[in-house]
Amino acid sequence: MNAAGGSWHSMPVSTPFRDHPAPPEDAIRSIRVASTLIDRFRSIVSTDPSSIADLELRIGESQQIYPEIWRHLEDARRVLVACGRDVGRIDELRDRELVSLGVTDVEITRELDVTALIVGRVRYSTSKTASFNTGGAARAEAVARALMEAMPEVDWAALARAEDREIAAAGSMQTHKWLGILKIAAAAAVVLGIAVIIERLATSVHEAPRPPLEAPQFDLASASRHTFVGLRTARIADLRASYAMTCDRAHLAELVQLLRDDGQPSTAQSLETKPCTRTLPSCDKLHVPILDRLLASHSLVRDRSLDFSCRGIVIGHPDSLQLAFAVVVSGHGTDHKPYTFRGVVPLDGEHDIVPFELAPVPFFVGTGDLDGDARDELVMVGGTQLVVTRIEDRHFVDLAGPSLPTSCQANANIERDLREDGKPLHESLVIAVEDPMPRKGCPEPGRHYFSLVGSALVED
Repeated sequence: MNAAGGSWHSMPVSTPFRDHPAPPEDAIRSIRVASTLIDRFRSIVSTDPSSIADLELRIGESQQIYPEIWRHLEDARRVLVACGRDVGRIDELRDRELVSLGVTDVEITRELDVTALIVGRVRYSTSKTASFNTGGAARAEAVARALMEAMPEVDWAALARAEDREIAAAGSMQTHKWLGILKIAAAAAVVLGIAVIIERLATSVHEAPRPPLEAPQFDLASASRHTFVGLRTARIADLRASYAMTCDRAHLAELVQLLRDDGQPSTAQSLETKPCTRTLPSCDKLHVPILDRLLASHSLVRDRSLDFSCRGIVIGHPDSLQLAFAVVVSGHGTDHKPYTFRGVVPLDGEHDIVPFELAPVPFFVGTGDLDGDARDELVMVGGTQLVVTRIEDRHFVDLAGPSLPTSCQANANIERDLREDGKPLHESLVIAVEDPMPRKGCPEPGRHYFSLVGSALVED
Protein backbone atom coordinates (compact mmCIF):
# COMPACT_ATOMS: atom_id res chain seq x y z
CA MET A 1 0.00 0.00 0.00
CA ASN A 2 1.32 3.51 -0.83
CA ALA A 3 1.12 6.75 1.23
CA ALA A 4 -2.07 7.89 -0.51
CA GLY A 5 -3.95 4.87 0.67
CA GLY A 6 -3.59 2.92 -2.55
CA SER A 7 -2.91 -0.79 -2.73
CA TRP A 8 -0.10 -2.92 -3.98
CA HIS A 9 -0.23 -3.58 -7.71
CA SER A 10 0.56 -7.04 -9.04
CA MET A 11 3.89 -6.92 -10.82
CA PRO A 12 4.96 -9.47 -13.40
CA VAL A 13 7.39 -11.92 -11.89
CA SER A 14 9.86 -13.84 -13.97
CA THR A 15 8.98 -17.49 -13.52
CA PRO A 16 10.86 -19.50 -16.12
CA PHE A 17 9.75 -22.78 -14.55
CA ARG A 18 6.18 -21.95 -15.48
CA ASP A 19 6.98 -20.99 -19.05
CA HIS A 20 9.21 -24.05 -19.59
CA PRO A 21 8.87 -27.35 -17.74
CA ALA A 22 11.76 -28.18 -15.45
CA PRO A 23 14.57 -29.98 -17.28
CA PRO A 24 14.23 -33.74 -16.78
CA GLU A 25 16.97 -34.74 -14.35
CA ASP A 26 17.16 -38.33 -15.64
CA ALA A 27 17.96 -37.06 -19.14
CA ILE A 28 20.61 -34.67 -17.80
CA ARG A 29 22.24 -37.46 -15.83
CA SER A 30 22.26 -39.83 -18.83
CA ILE A 31 23.75 -37.20 -21.13
CA ARG A 32 26.53 -36.36 -18.68
CA VAL A 33 27.37 -40.02 -18.16
CA ALA A 34 27.45 -40.57 -21.95
CA SER A 35 29.67 -37.49 -22.40
CA THR A 36 32.08 -38.75 -19.74
CA LEU A 37 32.27 -42.14 -21.45
CA ILE A 38 32.87 -40.50 -24.85
CA ASP A 39 35.80 -38.58 -23.32
CA ARG A 40 37.18 -41.83 -21.90
CA PHE A 41 36.79 -43.61 -25.25
CA ARG A 42 38.72 -40.85 -27.00
CA SER A 43 41.40 -41.04 -24.29
CA ILE A 44 41.79 -44.79 -24.95
CA VAL A 45 42.36 -44.38 -28.71
CA SER A 46 44.41 -41.15 -28.60
CA THR A 47 47.77 -42.84 -27.85
CA ASP A 48 49.54 -45.89 -29.20
CA PRO A 49 49.55 -48.98 -26.94
CA SER A 50 52.86 -49.92 -25.40
CA SER A 51 52.40 -53.70 -25.87
CA ILE A 52 49.96 -56.38 -26.99
CA ALA A 53 48.77 -56.68 -23.39
CA ASP A 54 48.13 -52.92 -23.27
CA LEU A 55 46.22 -53.14 -26.57
CA GLU A 56 44.06 -55.97 -25.23
CA LEU A 57 43.22 -53.92 -22.13
CA ARG A 58 42.17 -51.03 -24.36
CA ILE A 59 40.07 -53.33 -26.54
CA GLY A 60 38.31 -54.79 -23.52
CA GLU A 61 37.58 -51.39 -21.99
CA SER A 62 36.34 -49.98 -25.32
CA GLN A 63 33.98 -52.91 -25.79
CA GLN A 64 32.54 -52.16 -22.34
CA ILE A 65 32.30 -48.39 -22.79
CA TYR A 66 30.90 -48.11 -26.32
CA PRO A 67 27.48 -49.78 -25.85
CA GLU A 68 27.11 -47.92 -22.54
CA ILE A 69 27.51 -44.60 -24.39
CA TRP A 70 24.60 -45.39 -26.70
CA ARG A 71 22.50 -46.89 -23.92
CA HIS A 72 22.68 -43.65 -21.93
CA LEU A 73 22.00 -41.53 -25.03
CA GLU A 74 18.94 -43.69 -25.79
CA ASP A 75 17.78 -43.32 -22.17
CA ALA A 76 18.03 -39.53 -22.45
CA ARG A 77 16.15 -39.53 -25.77
CA ARG A 78 13.29 -41.60 -24.32
CA VAL A 79 12.92 -39.18 -21.40
CA LEU A 80 12.85 -36.17 -23.75
CA VAL A 81 10.23 -37.81 -25.97
CA ALA A 82 8.10 -38.48 -22.89
CA CYS A 83 8.42 -34.79 -21.94
CA GLY A 84 7.32 -33.65 -25.38
CA ARG A 85 10.70 -32.26 -26.45
CA ASP A 86 11.68 -32.10 -30.12
CA VAL A 87 14.08 -34.97 -30.96
CA GLY A 88 13.93 -34.77 -34.76
CA ARG A 89 17.57 -33.72 -35.08
CA ILE A 90 18.59 -36.43 -32.61
CA ASP A 91 16.82 -39.17 -34.59
CA GLU A 92 18.47 -37.99 -37.79
CA LEU A 93 21.91 -38.38 -36.25
CA ARG A 94 21.05 -41.58 -34.43
CA ASP A 95 19.95 -43.37 -37.59
CA ARG A 96 23.46 -42.98 -38.99
CA GLU A 97 24.92 -45.25 -36.32
CA LEU A 98 26.25 -48.29 -38.20
CA VAL A 99 27.83 -50.48 -35.55
CA SER A 100 27.51 -50.99 -31.82
CA LEU A 101 31.00 -52.22 -31.00
CA GLY A 102 33.85 -50.08 -29.72
CA VAL A 103 36.37 -52.16 -31.69
CA THR A 104 35.21 -53.13 -35.16
CA ASP A 105 38.07 -55.40 -36.22
CA VAL A 106 40.84 -57.35 -34.47
CA GLU A 107 43.52 -59.30 -36.30
CA ILE A 108 45.91 -61.66 -34.48
CA THR A 109 48.72 -63.43 -36.29
CA ARG A 110 51.11 -65.90 -34.65
CA GLU A 111 53.16 -67.85 -37.17
CA LEU A 112 55.37 -70.82 -36.47
CA ASP A 113 58.41 -71.21 -38.73
CA VAL A 114 58.29 -74.89 -39.68
CA THR A 115 61.66 -74.64 -41.43
CA ALA A 116 63.38 -73.71 -38.17
CA LEU A 117 61.97 -76.85 -36.53
CA ILE A 118 64.05 -79.02 -38.83
CA VAL A 119 67.24 -77.69 -37.26
CA GLY A 120 65.77 -77.83 -33.74
CA ARG A 121 64.82 -74.19 -33.28
CA VAL A 122 61.40 -72.81 -32.33
CA ARG A 123 60.55 -69.45 -33.81
CA TYR A 124 57.21 -67.62 -33.52
CA SER A 125 56.16 -64.19 -34.68
CA THR A 126 53.07 -62.58 -33.15
CA SER A 127 51.22 -59.41 -34.13
CA LYS A 128 47.86 -57.91 -33.21
CA THR A 129 45.99 -54.98 -34.72
CA ALA A 130 42.65 -53.40 -33.78
CA SER A 131 40.35 -50.86 -35.42
CA PHE A 132 38.57 -48.62 -32.89
CA ASN A 133 35.18 -47.19 -33.82
CA THR A 134 36.15 -43.51 -33.76
CA GLY A 135 33.46 -42.69 -36.30
CA GLY A 136 30.79 -44.09 -34.00
CA ALA A 137 32.22 -42.06 -31.10
CA ALA A 138 31.97 -38.90 -33.22
CA ARG A 139 28.34 -39.71 -34.03
CA ALA A 140 27.65 -40.30 -30.34
CA GLU A 141 29.19 -36.92 -29.52
CA ALA A 142 26.94 -35.25 -32.12
CA VAL A 143 23.87 -36.95 -30.62
CA ALA A 144 24.93 -35.79 -27.13
CA ARG A 145 25.20 -32.20 -28.41
CA ALA A 146 21.78 -32.45 -30.03
CA LEU A 147 20.30 -33.75 -26.78
CA MET A 148 21.83 -30.81 -24.92
CA GLU A 149 20.38 -28.39 -27.47
CA ALA A 150 16.94 -29.87 -26.76
CA MET A 151 17.30 -28.54 -23.17
CA PRO A 152 18.54 -24.93 -23.63
CA GLU A 153 17.57 -24.02 -20.06
CA VAL A 154 20.42 -26.17 -18.66
CA ASP A 155 23.84 -24.50 -18.16
CA TRP A 156 25.88 -27.40 -19.57
CA ALA A 157 29.17 -25.52 -19.38
CA ALA A 158 28.75 -24.87 -15.67
CA LEU A 159 27.80 -28.47 -15.08
CA ALA A 160 30.89 -29.70 -16.98
CA ARG A 161 33.13 -27.40 -14.94
CA ALA A 162 31.66 -28.76 -11.73
CA GLU A 163 32.29 -32.31 -12.87
CA ASP A 164 35.85 -31.47 -13.93
CA ARG A 165 36.53 -30.30 -10.41
CA GLU A 166 35.16 -33.56 -9.04
CA ILE A 167 37.18 -35.63 -11.49
CA ALA A 168 40.36 -33.72 -10.66
CA ALA A 169 39.76 -34.52 -7.01
CA ALA A 170 39.14 -38.21 -7.77
CA GLY A 171 42.17 -38.72 -10.03
CA SER A 172 42.95 -38.77 -13.73
CA MET A 173 40.97 -40.87 -16.21
CA GLN A 174 43.06 -44.01 -16.07
CA THR A 175 41.98 -47.51 -17.00
CA HIS A 176 39.31 -48.99 -14.72
CA LYS A 177 38.49 -45.60 -13.12
CA TRP A 178 35.66 -44.69 -15.50
CA LEU A 179 33.06 -46.42 -13.33
CA GLY A 180 33.97 -44.11 -10.47
CA ILE A 181 33.75 -41.13 -12.79
CA LEU A 182 30.26 -42.25 -13.80
CA LYS A 183 29.25 -41.94 -10.16
CA ILE A 184 30.69 -38.43 -10.12
CA ALA A 185 28.73 -37.50 -13.25
CA ALA A 186 25.54 -38.92 -11.77
CA ALA A 187 26.17 -37.07 -8.50
CA ALA A 188 26.73 -33.84 -10.40
CA ALA A 189 23.41 -34.29 -12.19
CA VAL A 190 21.71 -34.80 -8.84
CA VAL A 191 23.32 -31.59 -7.56
CA LEU A 192 21.98 -29.80 -10.62
CA GLY A 193 18.51 -31.15 -9.84
CA ILE A 194 18.71 -29.75 -6.31
CA ALA A 195 19.85 -26.39 -7.70
CA VAL A 196 16.90 -26.34 -10.09
CA ILE A 197 14.49 -26.93 -7.20
CA ILE A 198 16.08 -24.15 -5.13
CA GLU A 199 15.94 -21.72 -8.05
CA ARG A 200 12.29 -22.58 -8.64
CA LEU A 201 11.46 -21.83 -5.02
CA ALA A 202 13.42 -18.56 -5.13
CA THR A 203 11.87 -17.20 -8.34
CA SER A 204 8.28 -18.45 -8.07
CA VAL A 205 5.37 -16.58 -6.55
CA HIS A 206 3.21 -18.21 -3.93
CA GLU A 207 0.72 -20.56 -5.47
CA ALA A 208 -2.15 -22.54 -4.13
CA PRO A 209 -1.10 -26.11 -3.40
CA ARG A 210 -1.80 -28.49 -6.23
CA PRO A 211 -4.36 -31.22 -5.69
CA PRO A 212 -2.84 -34.64 -5.02
CA LEU A 213 -2.24 -36.77 -8.08
CA GLU A 214 -4.59 -39.65 -8.63
CA ALA A 215 -3.09 -43.09 -8.39
CA PRO A 216 -2.16 -44.28 -11.88
CA GLN A 217 -4.34 -46.91 -13.42
CA PHE A 218 -2.68 -50.23 -14.18
CA ASP A 219 -2.35 -50.57 -17.94
CA LEU A 220 -2.25 -54.25 -18.81
CA ALA A 221 -1.46 -53.60 -22.46
CA SER A 222 1.43 -51.28 -21.57
CA ALA A 223 2.78 -53.76 -19.00
CA SER A 224 2.63 -56.59 -21.54
CA ARG A 225 4.37 -54.43 -24.12
CA HIS A 226 7.10 -53.55 -21.61
CA THR A 227 7.64 -57.24 -20.80
CA PHE A 228 7.83 -58.13 -24.49
CA VAL A 229 10.36 -55.37 -25.16
CA GLY A 230 12.46 -56.61 -22.23
CA LEU A 231 12.43 -60.17 -23.57
CA ARG A 232 13.34 -58.95 -27.04
CA THR A 233 16.24 -56.87 -25.65
CA ALA A 234 17.55 -59.89 -23.73
CA ARG A 235 17.28 -62.11 -26.82
CA ILE A 236 19.15 -59.52 -28.92
CA ALA A 237 21.93 -59.46 -26.32
CA ASP A 238 22.20 -63.26 -26.33
CA LEU A 239 22.26 -63.48 -30.13
CA ARG A 240 24.81 -60.71 -30.46
CA ALA A 241 27.08 -62.42 -27.93
CA SER A 242 26.78 -65.73 -29.81
CA TYR A 243 27.40 -64.08 -33.17
CA ALA A 244 30.42 -62.16 -31.89
CA MET A 245 31.80 -65.38 -30.41
CA THR A 246 31.31 -67.64 -33.44
CA CYS A 247 30.40 -65.50 -36.49
CA ASP A 248 27.87 -68.27 -37.16
CA ARG A 249 25.45 -66.86 -39.73
CA ALA A 250 22.78 -69.27 -38.49
CA HIS A 251 22.10 -66.68 -35.75
CA LEU A 252 22.05 -63.75 -38.14
CA ALA A 253 18.54 -63.88 -39.66
CA GLU A 254 16.78 -63.82 -36.28
CA LEU A 255 19.16 -61.19 -34.90
CA VAL A 256 18.68 -58.87 -37.87
CA GLN A 257 14.88 -59.14 -37.69
CA LEU A 258 14.85 -58.44 -33.95
CA LEU A 259 17.09 -55.41 -34.41
CA ARG A 260 14.74 -54.00 -37.05
CA ASP A 261 11.76 -54.65 -34.79
CA ASP A 262 13.65 -52.82 -32.04
CA GLY A 263 14.16 -49.73 -34.19
CA GLN A 264 17.79 -50.40 -35.07
CA PRO A 265 17.72 -50.79 -38.88
CA SER A 266 21.21 -49.38 -39.43
CA THR A 267 22.77 -51.86 -37.02
CA ALA A 268 20.85 -54.69 -38.66
CA GLN A 269 22.05 -53.65 -42.11
CA SER A 270 25.63 -53.39 -40.88
CA LEU A 271 25.58 -56.93 -39.48
CA GLU A 272 24.15 -58.21 -42.76
CA THR A 273 26.69 -56.52 -45.00
CA LYS A 274 29.93 -56.28 -43.02
CA PRO A 275 32.39 -59.12 -42.41
CA CYS A 276 32.24 -60.61 -38.93
CA THR A 277 35.32 -60.73 -36.71
CA ARG A 278 35.16 -63.14 -33.79
CA THR A 279 35.63 -61.66 -30.32
CA LEU A 280 37.35 -64.11 -27.97
CA PRO A 281 38.65 -63.53 -24.44
CA SER A 282 42.29 -62.98 -23.52
CA CYS A 283 43.89 -64.96 -20.70
CA ASP A 284 46.77 -62.55 -20.06
CA LYS A 285 45.63 -62.01 -16.48
CA LEU A 286 45.52 -65.77 -15.88
CA HIS A 287 48.93 -66.53 -17.36
CA VAL A 288 50.76 -66.63 -14.03
CA PRO A 289 48.21 -68.60 -11.93
CA ILE A 290 47.62 -71.21 -14.66
CA LEU A 291 51.34 -71.67 -15.27
CA ASP A 292 52.10 -71.93 -11.54
CA ARG A 293 49.43 -74.59 -11.17
CA LEU A 294 50.79 -76.62 -14.10
CA LEU A 295 54.40 -76.40 -12.96
CA ALA A 296 53.41 -77.83 -9.60
CA SER A 297 51.12 -80.59 -10.94
CA HIS A 298 53.34 -81.78 -13.83
CA SER A 299 56.82 -81.38 -12.32
CA LEU A 300 58.07 -78.93 -14.94
CA VAL A 301 61.16 -76.80 -14.34
CA ARG A 302 61.01 -73.01 -14.65
CA ASP A 303 63.93 -72.42 -17.02
CA ARG A 304 64.58 -70.87 -20.42
CA SER A 305 62.97 -73.76 -22.28
CA LEU A 306 59.58 -73.06 -20.69
CA ASP A 307 56.95 -71.92 -23.22
CA PHE A 308 53.33 -71.04 -22.36
CA SER A 309 50.51 -70.49 -24.88
CA CYS A 310 46.90 -69.69 -24.05
CA ARG A 311 44.10 -68.97 -26.54
CA GLY A 312 40.43 -68.13 -26.18
CA ILE A 313 38.32 -70.83 -27.84
CA VAL A 314 34.70 -71.93 -28.29
CA ILE A 315 33.81 -75.45 -27.11
CA GLY A 316 30.71 -77.48 -26.24
CA HIS A 317 27.81 -78.74 -28.33
CA PRO A 318 26.53 -76.66 -31.27
CA ASP A 319 23.35 -75.84 -29.34
CA SER A 320 25.21 -75.09 -26.10
CA LEU A 321 28.50 -73.29 -26.76
CA GLN A 322 30.82 -71.83 -24.16
CA LEU A 323 34.06 -69.88 -24.04
CA ALA A 324 37.22 -71.40 -22.59
CA PHE A 325 41.01 -71.28 -22.91
CA ALA A 326 43.20 -73.78 -24.75
CA VAL A 327 46.54 -74.00 -22.93
CA VAL A 328 49.80 -75.56 -24.17
CA VAL A 329 52.89 -75.66 -21.94
CA SER A 330 56.31 -76.94 -23.07
CA GLY A 331 59.39 -77.34 -20.92
CA HIS A 332 61.80 -79.70 -19.20
CA GLY A 333 60.78 -81.98 -16.39
CA THR A 334 62.80 -82.66 -13.27
CA ASP A 335 64.27 -85.61 -15.23
CA HIS A 336 65.72 -83.08 -17.75
CA LYS A 337 63.56 -84.48 -20.59
CA PRO A 338 61.37 -82.19 -22.77
CA TYR A 339 57.58 -82.39 -22.35
CA THR A 340 54.58 -80.65 -23.92
CA PHE A 341 51.23 -80.70 -22.12
CA ARG A 342 47.90 -79.45 -23.44
CA GLY A 343 44.54 -78.91 -21.77
CA VAL A 344 41.45 -76.71 -21.63
CA VAL A 345 40.51 -74.49 -18.67
CA PRO A 346 37.44 -72.31 -17.98
CA LEU A 347 37.59 -68.51 -18.06
CA ASP A 348 38.55 -68.35 -14.37
CA GLY A 349 41.39 -70.83 -14.94
CA GLU A 350 40.82 -72.53 -11.60
CA HIS A 351 40.25 -76.10 -12.80
CA ASP A 352 40.41 -78.22 -15.96
CA ILE A 353 37.62 -78.75 -18.46
CA VAL A 354 39.80 -81.10 -20.49
CA PRO A 355 42.53 -82.59 -18.25
CA PHE A 356 46.11 -81.80 -19.19
CA GLU A 357 47.90 -84.58 -21.02
CA LEU A 358 51.00 -85.08 -23.15
CA ALA A 359 50.60 -83.62 -26.63
CA PRO A 360 51.36 -85.85 -29.65
CA VAL A 361 53.70 -83.19 -31.13
CA PRO A 362 55.53 -80.41 -29.31
CA PHE A 363 54.76 -77.12 -31.07
CA PHE A 364 51.53 -75.13 -30.91
CA VAL A 365 50.38 -73.36 -34.10
CA GLY A 366 47.02 -71.98 -32.92
CA THR A 367 43.26 -72.51 -32.78
CA GLY A 368 40.37 -71.92 -35.15
CA ASP A 369 37.06 -73.24 -36.44
CA LEU A 370 38.32 -75.30 -39.36
CA ASP A 371 35.12 -77.28 -40.04
CA GLY A 372 32.51 -74.54 -39.72
CA ASP A 373 30.63 -76.04 -36.75
CA ALA A 374 31.24 -72.92 -34.56
CA ARG A 375 33.64 -74.87 -32.32
CA ASP A 376 37.40 -74.49 -32.36
CA GLU A 377 40.13 -77.00 -33.09
CA LEU A 378 43.79 -76.95 -32.01
CA VAL A 379 46.65 -77.27 -34.49
CA MET A 380 50.12 -78.48 -33.46
CA VAL A 381 53.22 -79.55 -35.39
CA GLY A 382 56.46 -81.37 -34.76
CA GLY A 383 59.12 -82.57 -37.18
CA THR A 384 57.21 -83.44 -40.35
CA GLN A 385 53.88 -84.09 -38.57
CA LEU A 386 50.85 -81.81 -38.31
CA VAL A 387 47.98 -82.72 -35.95
CA VAL A 388 44.50 -81.18 -35.79
CA THR A 389 42.69 -81.77 -32.50
CA ARG A 390 38.96 -81.59 -31.84
CA ILE A 391 37.47 -81.25 -28.35
CA GLU A 392 34.65 -83.75 -27.85
CA ASP A 393 32.91 -84.41 -24.52
CA ARG A 394 35.79 -83.07 -22.43
CA HIS A 395 38.58 -84.98 -24.17
CA PHE A 396 40.89 -84.49 -27.17
CA VAL A 397 40.42 -86.28 -30.51
CA ASP A 398 43.56 -86.11 -32.68
CA LEU A 399 43.39 -86.12 -36.49
CA ALA A 400 46.49 -86.49 -38.65
CA GLY A 401 47.15 -83.65 -41.06
CA PRO A 402 49.39 -83.49 -44.14
CA SER A 403 53.00 -84.44 -43.54
CA LEU A 404 55.91 -82.61 -45.13
CA PRO A 405 59.28 -83.98 -46.16
CA THR A 406 62.19 -82.72 -44.06
CA SER A 407 63.54 -80.72 -46.99
CA CYS A 408 60.35 -78.69 -47.38
CA GLN A 409 60.47 -74.99 -46.45
CA ALA A 410 57.01 -74.02 -45.18
CA ASN A 411 55.14 -72.08 -42.51
CA ALA A 412 51.88 -73.13 -40.85
CA ASN A 413 49.25 -70.72 -39.55
CA ILE A 414 45.50 -70.38 -38.95
CA GLU A 415 43.94 -67.44 -40.77
CA ARG A 416 40.64 -66.11 -41.97
CA ASP A 417 40.14 -66.97 -45.63
CA LEU A 418 40.06 -63.61 -47.44
CA ARG A 419 40.40 -64.85 -50.99
CA GLU A 420 36.87 -63.96 -52.13
CA ASP A 421 36.65 -60.15 -52.49
CA GLY A 422 38.40 -59.68 -49.16
CA LYS A 423 35.42 -61.03 -47.20
CA PRO A 424 36.32 -63.71 -44.67
CA LEU A 425 34.43 -66.91 -45.44
CA HIS A 426 35.81 -69.04 -42.62
CA GLU A 427 39.04 -69.88 -40.83
CA SER A 428 41.54 -72.09 -42.59
CA LEU A 429 44.81 -73.83 -41.90
CA VAL A 430 47.29 -72.14 -44.22
CA ILE A 431 50.55 -73.83 -45.26
CA ALA A 432 52.80 -71.34 -47.02
CA VAL A 433 55.57 -72.87 -49.14
CA GLU A 434 58.31 -70.33 -49.70
CA ASP A 435 60.86 -72.41 -51.65
CA PRO A 436 60.65 -71.41 -55.34
CA MET A 437 61.96 -74.88 -56.28
CA PRO A 438 60.47 -77.29 -53.74
CA ARG A 439 61.86 -80.78 -53.32
CA LYS A 440 59.96 -83.90 -54.26
CA GLY A 441 56.86 -84.46 -52.14
CA CYS A 442 56.61 -80.80 -51.11
CA PRO A 443 53.51 -78.76 -52.06
CA GLU A 444 53.79 -76.25 -54.89
CA PRO A 445 55.12 -72.79 -53.94
CA GLY A 446 52.48 -70.45 -52.56
CA ARG A 447 49.73 -70.51 -49.93
CA HIS A 448 47.64 -73.66 -49.49
CA TYR A 449 44.30 -73.43 -47.63
CA PHE A 450 42.92 -76.44 -45.77
CA SER A 451 39.51 -77.03 -44.14
CA LEU A 452 38.49 -79.89 -41.89
CA VAL A 453 35.90 -82.09 -43.62
CA GLY A 454 34.77 -84.98 -41.45
CA SER A 455 38.01 -86.29 -40.00
CA ALA A 456 40.35 -85.19 -42.79
CA LEU A 457 42.03 -81.94 -43.81
CA VAL A 458 41.05 -81.10 -47.38
CA GLU A 459 42.72 -78.43 -49.48
CA ASP A 460 40.24 -75.79 -50.66
